[in-house]
Amino acid sequence: ALVPLICYFSKGTRARIGFLKFNASFFLVNVHALNVALGVLSHRLAPRQLAIYDLWTTLVFSAAYVLFYLGCLDPRGVHLYIILSPRSHFAPLVYTALLGAQLGLYASLGGSFDAFSRELARAQLSLSLSS
Repeated sequence: ALVPLICYFSKGTRARIGFLKFNASFFLVNVHALNVALGVLSHRLAPRQLAIYDLWTTLVFSAAYVLFYLGCLDPRGVHLYIILSPRSHFAPLVYTALLGAQLGLYASLGGSFDAFSRELARAQLSLSLSS
């Protein structure tokens, strides 16, 4: 989330391009790839049951990020992710696929949708009782 903020607040195209070149360096790409691998390894070695809060946190953060990207970065010409372009005819498909990937990852890492179903039923019950 820092890269888009730095790009947004960087002064001038030259500074932005310099930062993006640094960010795409061999070292940083490998560090980020290693972080993903270590995160998966950590979850596999010390597993815990994912809660619905984990899913909601992921979805809220992702939605906020996409809104920032489309509302602030894209209009300024900072196109970090070509796949998130709202001008493509495939944009609805891409956004739906990203949402599906998050739900799939949550389920594959042991997340359960049962808690969500119980909370939804409880909310519906409380709404029907208050009416």
